[in-house]
Parts: sequence; C-alpha cells; structure tokens
Amino acid sequence: MSKENLIICGPWIGEFAYELNYWAPKLRYYINKEYPGYKTAILTSPGRSLLYRDFIDEYVPFPKEVIDNMPPTNSGGAGHGNQHSLEHPLTEQFLQDFIKDNKEKYENIYQVRPKDLECVTRTQVIHDHQFKHADHKLLQPDPVAEKAATDFLIGSFLNNSKTIAIMAPTVHEIFPVRENWKVDNWLYFIERLINELDFNIVMTGIKSRKLPNGIVTQGSYTFEDTYLYDKYPDKIKSYVQDEGGDSLDAQVSILRNTSCSIWGSTGATHLGFYCGKPVFAQLVYGQLSRLTMEWQKKLTNNHEHVKFIHKYKSGEELYNSSAEELFNEFNLFYNKLDN
Repeated sequence: MSKENLIICGPWIGEFAYELNYWAPKLRYYINKEYPGYKTAILTSPGRSLLYRDFIDEYVPFPKEVIDNMPPTNSGGAGHGNQHSLEHPLTEQFLQDFIKDNKEKYENIYQVRPKDLECVTRTQVIHDHQFKHADHKLLQPDPVAEKAATDFLIGSFLNNSKTIAIMAPTVHEIFPVRENWKVDNWLYFIERLINELDFNIVMTGIKSRKLPNGIVTQGSYTFEDTYLYDKYPDKIKSYVQDEGGDSLDAQVSILRNTSCSIWGSTGATHLGFYCGKPVFAQLVYGQLSRLTMEWQKKLTNNHEHVKFIHKYKSGEELYNSSAEELFNEFNLFYNKLDN
C-alpha cells in the first residue's frame, strides 16, 4: 500500500486579523481546489483550530516555549514595525522538527508558505483582487465550546435584558496609544450601556501575556479590576480567554449568542463578520478597507447590520475621543436594529 502525500501549511506567525482574512480563506480555497486528496497539516498559534477545522487534517500549534520567545505578532508579522517576513528561527526549527518526525510516514512532504499565497506584504491598501482565490465562510464553533459559552451566559445574567459582547483592546506592545481608547472612556461608555440601555455586558477576547523579556502582549480588557463588577455584579461578566485550547471557539460562541458586538479599534473586529450578528466598531480614520471588500459584504449581507465609526486618527486623537459621542452613535445604531 503506497504512502500518502503531506502538505505542511505555514508556519503562520503574523497578525490574527491577517490569518483570519487572508491566510485561512486563501488556504481553504487552495487546498480544496488543487489538493483535495492530500493529507494536510497547519502550523500556527495555539487556540485557532477553528479557522482550519473544515479543510485541514492536523492542527499543530506552536508550544509555549516558542510563542513565549517570539516578538509579538501584533506589531507586524514577526514583530518589527511593518516587517511582515513571517519567518522566525524558532518557528523554522519547529517546522524542521515536524518534518523530521513525519518524513517516514509519507511518500512526499510539500510545503505551502504564506508568501506562496501572497499573504506576506503588509499594507493598508487592500484590493478585491487580492481575494480572488479565497473562500471566506461563517465560523461554526465546536458544539461543546458553544454549549459552555451559552451555559455561561444563561447562568451569569438572571434577568430579561439583552446581552452584548465587548472586545476592548489593551495597550499596544510598542506604541502606547496606537489605535487605543483610554480606560476611563471605556468605563463611562459601558456604564451608560448598563444604566441607560439596560444591557448585560460580556467582555470577550484573549488575555494579555507577559513574555520572558518583559513585553506584555496586547490582549483584551476584562475590567474586572475596576469598580464596574462591584457596582453592577449582575450586569457585567468576563469571558476573556487565555490563549490556547479552544479559545477562538469560545470567542465565536459568545459572539454568535449575544445580540451584537462592540469593538475597539483592532483588525480583530473582522471576527464579528464571521459570526452572523450585528457589529459596531470604533476604527482609526482611513481604515475603510475593512468595509469595502466583496467577501466582507457577502458575510454581512452587504453590511446590513454593521456600523464603523472612523473619525479620528490613530494616536492621541483617537485615544482622547469622546465617549459620549461613541455612546450616542451606538444608541442610534442599536435603535435601528430594534426597528
């Protein structure tokens, strides 16, 4: 009996938003169209198997000793400004070790890297032609993870109010106010959502991690260290996850089972597009490419229930922008949903 062929995909070490919108959909198209009979493996960060489960045979997450000793991916690929090389000595060694461990199992081992599918160059100028050969689909989380999330929501909010999910990005690893909103603004905004609109709030996202070199990775605020949880114990909870395991399944499960999601300025906002629920986000001025692609319109029914506020430039201007203004914009957005 002849051995099978294996295609190793990756390693992917770039930003999550680029993995979500570029790499995984292009890889899905490529594997399904060109190599449907091959065994496949994906090498990427832990917790993201949901992106590949429908078309990849083996999900191979980087171990802790690798991800703890790499520059933060949020800072541009391998973590050096706009460099988006998507190569790092630790992941290259991990790749070679994986090949060595599997070479006797397969007739041939092939590789598909991000550069092969034009996923390397990092640019804010994004065009539809870059997605001609890509397959974007709504995400379907693992049933066990989704049940855990829905049980959490039911057990946390013993009232008849609607629940919304909020992903509030923490401070950027390199630029303290880049695409960031100050904490006081978030607290003001959330408190008005609770008091004036009677929403339950569930915080979602991935927790920050402190790396051995002292860098704290950008993640999602829980606000558990603020007054909100003491003042409104029955109205705000955190489902922010540690990276790894089924963390992406957990996030998507929350997004699919709440009335809508609210996002700070982050490329991860796109995750809401894959969950079939309304999305409201605060973005940096000039980032309308996050609304103009045909695949985005397909996922969101031509942005029927999507609203992006993009008035302020990255930095101090966005950081200090009005919380009252954003609340009023959201109120208008949600009133239209109810109608």
